[in-house]
Amino acid sequence: MARRRAAGDYPPDLKRRLGPQLELTAASATAPGATSGLGGGIPGSPVEETGAALAALSAARRFDANDIPSSSRTRAGEAAHRALNVALARQTTGILAQVGAFGERVEAVLRLLAGRLDRLENQHPPVLLAAQLDALVDRVTQLEEPLEQRAALADLRHRVETLESVGRTAEAGAWWDARQWVETLDGPFGEVVALRAALAATLQGPVLDLSCRRGELLWALRDREVAASGADADARLAATAAGAGLAVAHAGPLVTLARADDASLGAVAALSVAGRLGAQGAADLVALAADKLRFGGHLVIEQADVDQPRAFADPTAGAPITAEWIRFACAQVRFGTIDVRRAQDEPAGARPGCYLVTAIK
Repeated sequence: MARRRAAGDYPPDLKRRLGPQLELTAASATAPGATSGLGGGIPGSPVEETGAALAALSAARRFDANDIPSSSRTRAGEAAHRALNVALARQTTGILAQVGAFGERVEAVLRLLAGRLDRLENQHPPVLLAAQLDALVDRVTQLEEPLEQRAALADLRHRVETLESVGRTAEAGAWWDARQWVETLDGPFGEVVALRAALAATLQGPVLDLSCRRGELLWALRDREVAASGADADARLAATAAGAGLAVAHAGPLVTLARADDASLGAVAALSVAGRLGAQGAADLVALAADKLRFGGHLVIEQADVDQPRAFADPTAGAPITAEWIRFACAQVRFGTIDVRRAQDEPAGARPGCYLVTAIK
């Protein structure tokens, strides 16, 4: 709920318009299997607190003339107090009886009010109301999508399913060793892991790395105990990362992303992937990621900036894909926040000469 509120899915005055009965906090909801009645609610809830207060009231509601002290600092004073107590015993007993009867009526009213509160809380748990609001917002969002956009997404899913069914990947299948080329292009493995640590610090699991290379980002995530897995289109790179104990498969980026369950991922990393896919493939990746990420999930795309020498350093990287195109694709599928850091900004966790786009669902 907090993520949706931050993303602007709910009007700022929603709580005021719906009323205080829709306070969206799980603490005041009745837990599954909790017993109804005073004292049986969640510790700290209004029902629990009211039940405890009434129990204390019932224990304290005892009036006795013998509890009235008659002690005095002098022996004569104590005798006088006792004499007054005896003389006024009838009046004192009558007054205490009236106070006791009044206390019984007050306790009865309070128990009646507390019982109503208990039934009201059990009939309308705020958590259930929050879930209904979530479902309503999801449905309205779907209905507001343009028909042509929904048709385009359906076509995208069909094309990716076809790609997966024939098992085609984007691997080059060259005679040269991609592992040695990555070493030449990116530098020593340990240095790249240290670089990716800054990026790993911004991600929450489960993370899916669509082109993990030697597994540098996955290692940085493992150091932070973040659940992560990946894939690479090159069989030798994938085998090297898997042999080091990482959860890595040999598959292309679109197929890998299509296999994930909808709304199941905390982050998707596409590092040096967009160029190999081309403009349409990069847009397809963005649209698929929007389906696979949960609310608040991050899509991170790194690519060589077209105005930097690195854009031409890797002939296997495909055609240059501009940051503007990635931003446009993210906006088309309604990512809530889109942050673009160009190469000259030296984005944390990105390779030199590369831009970094972070889109939050």
